[in-house]
Amino acid sequence: MLAVAALIAVPATGQSKADEKAAKKQAKQEAQMAAAANNIAALKEANFLFQANEASAEFGGDVTLNSNSSFLYVAPGLLKVQLPYASKVAGRGTLRVPLVFQTGRFDITQNALNGNYWVVMIKVDQGAQKYDLTLRYSIKNGATSLVVKPEMGDEATYRGSVQPN
Repeated sequence: MLAVAALIAVPATGQSKADEKAAKKQAKQEAQMAAAANNIAALKEANFLFQANEASAEFGGDVTLNSNSSFLYVAPGLLKVQLPYASKVAGRGTLRVPLVFQTGRFDITQNALNGNYWVVMIKVDQGAQKYDLTLRYSIKNGATSLVVKPEMGDEATYRGSVQPN
């Protein structure tokens, strides 16, 4: 009776559990590769949205962010930034002022880094304030970080995700 129950439990397709697991893993890898290809294409076209879900800098450690309201939006001729920001000010402690601006005055350069990362560097000149933004996208797993370096102020790092516009 026990042998009959074991035979009934085998899938009708003849696939073993190991085969099913391998097929699921393969499908997941293919989906990740397709997403990476789409995201890299959007980065190359400078037409993407980075949504930050975590920040670290002068925030006193990592801070969880609302990714819907913490972002970097890049489209041809347009850059929008809305990110929390904190910087130490001599004699005044930590100053928390959000980075919120929109401009058409920016330069973008890009490159692949060791075949593992796609890096987008954005230089922004807002007249009184200049920023260097460096977005680093992991081709392997999609992990994305954004480093913001104001000309006057402390560097801030954001982690999140990128997607095509």
